[in-house]
Amino acid sequence: MKYIHVDVHKIEQYVSTLDAFIVNNMLERLGWQISGSRVPFGMLVEGRILVLLDCSCAIMKEMLGLQQHLRMLIKEQLAYTHDFNFVRLEE
Repeated sequence: MKYIHVDVHKIEQYVSTLDAFIVNNMLERLGWQISGSRVPFGMLVEGRILVLLDCSCAIMKEMLGLQQHLRMLIKEQLAYTHDFNFVRLEE
């Protein structure tokens, strides 16, 4: 039988340090997940992606923003996929 001396203050300090580390890690991860192209498109996890683009008259006023988001998507996520396609839909 062995006796272990436990310092309650040191254990409480360790737990609070560990809690702070976990919370900071989670906040950093959440910040990453809601930045860049993940805001409009979410996180792409599949190897083959098909993006349908609505290019009808109703969306033309938003085309500049759409182009910027698509650039971010290609740079941040589609560059690492196996295969991707864009399909343009018009009325």
